Amino acid sequence: MNHERKEPTTLFAIVSFLVIIAILIIMINMGCNTTLSVFSGVIVSVITTRLLNIPWNEVERNIIKTAAECMPTFLIVIMVGMLVGIWMAGGTVPTLMYYGMQVVSPKILVPLAFVLCALTSEFTGTSFGSVATMGLAMVGIASTTSIPVPLVVGAVVSGAWLGDKMSPLSDTTNLASGVSKVPLYDHIHSMQYTTLPAAVVALVLFTIAGLYYSGGSMDLAQQKLIMDTLSQHFTINILLILPAILVILISVFKLPSLLGMGLAVVVSAIFAMVFQGVNFVDLMNYAFNGFSIETGVSIVDPMLNRGGVLSMSELLVTFMVASVMGAVITSSGILDVLAKDTFNKLGYKAKINTYTTSGIN
Repeated sequence: MNHERKEPTTLFAIVSFLVIIAILIIMINMGCNTTLSVFSGVIVSVITTRLLNIPWNEVERNIIKTAAECMPTFLIVIMVGMLVGIWMAGGTVPTLMYYGMQVVSPKILVPLAFVLCALTSEFTGTSFGSVATMGLAMVGIASTTSIPVPLVVGAVVSGAWLGDKMSPLSDTTNLASGVSKVPLYDHIHSMQYTTLPAAVVALVLFTIAGLYYSGGSMDLAQQKLIMDTLSQHFTINILLILPAILVILISVFKLPSLLGMGLAVVVSAIFAMVFQGVNFVDLMNYAFNGFSIETGVSIVDPMLNRGGVLSMSELLVTFMVASVMGAVITSSGILDVLAKDTFNKLGYKAKINTYTTSGIN
């Protein structure tokens, strides 16, 4: 049997790459778990290296190297879970919600739904969670006015996805940053050039549409219920917004991600103990397990019960498996072939010696 290492041809590289992508798409569309879908991609990638007679010890070295390079992102994801749990227990997110609900009025309801859901998503790192919490509250308020509910739903979804995309707490943003080996804040800053102009255009259009439908009054009972519930269970203080502002400043000034997130966790923990009187042991449990409270108000509880390291566990496993897949694909050399072929067709004469990646964007 010939065990000589083979170089992938252009046809082999294209077919292998398409098969890996197809496997991922098919399994996800079938409803399979995302992590296991990616693991199927790992299996196909390994088969590719076997067909090319790539030494297994070389594949293992690449896996270990990739895992080491991705470790900072693993730690950031863990601290994100901690931070959200601490923000909930410490009153940072409840305070943002409370003051946000205070300014609701028919004239600005539509653009405000966009902004509040964007902020909620930005400071919790979840688009679906923002839609199901702040978004649900805004739609409920809109249903008591003459403003078309579908218009508010559009503003809610747009804002939530905007915040999630640009949030350093977002699981998908961290995943994209990690598997592509791009520093987290560099990744976020690079998205600003396309995301922010689109957000401004959307906000202007939502404002115009909101003003057009802003006639009449609204029933403020639900708004008051949310605000009263928050004030009963938390000490609401404008200073509690500072930990959230700190995260934004860390991004603006491009502090090292690990150092910045660690600083945010420490500062947020201090604020939680000072303003809410949460003892250290309970706070650490919230940081790991997530914050949990029963207010007796069904619309409020889902807004608050979230966060914790455990909430990020599925993402961490998916991230780990995706990193392995990237390392195996790199070992096969099919991306080298695809990259060289692409550059040659574009007319570049520079010789490309290596092309490395740890994931698929």
